[in-house]
Amino acid sequence: MNLKIFVLGPYQSNCYVLYKDFKAMIIDPGFESKELLFFLKEKGLLVEIIYITHGHIDHVGGVNFLKKNFPNAIVYAPIKDRYWYAKNPKVGLFEDVRVDIFTKEDDLIPFFDYLFKVIETPGHSYGSTSLYFNKILFSGDTLFKGTVGRTDLYLSNFNDLEHSIKHKLYRLPNKTVVYPGHGPITTIEFEKKHNYFIKGE
Repeated sequence: MNLKIFVLGPYQSNCYVLYKDFKAMIIDPGFESKELLFFLKEKGLLVEIIYITHGHIDHVGGVNFLKKNFPNAIVYAPIKDRYWYAKNPKVGLFEDVRVDIFTKEDDLIPFFDYLFKVIETPGHSYGSTSLYFNKILFSGDTLFKGTVGRTDLYLSNFNDLEHSIKHKLYRLPNKTVVYPGHGPITTIEFEKKHNYFIKGE
């Protein structure tokens, strides 16, 4: 499977495109992107799945744009963050996010012969999730290289974030590669040793 990373919008959020045999799965399309759309069309990719790790605008802002271009794509999003999917012009969301399937802990999302497991990782937002398969983790805004997601936002909570990281993410294999919602790639092993905010035990 191939992976392409796009850094989108003023918040520089990471959007991930997983693709194989002319089919694609997109994780966290935070903003409308002509560059992303051009890439998909140039490669002849049909978007089958769009996954949202959490409901903040810089991770959902491009969902409807993609859905309009690929109407058969299935949009998955954590049910506990559904507050954020409603139209809210104050944060730049001018229509409801078009979610098809709401997810919860341990749900499995199939893409080819891979099964992506939903891990609820509340803290940055009430409904934050990470997506895991085969020692690869898409951590949304829960865990970054050397730091963690903000907890000064509505429905954020540092104690929940700390629990999510220590008791869920840090229990994944050390060699797990972490693809965060912002910034560079890291590993679980590196974060357990070096994360400034939450070190592993």
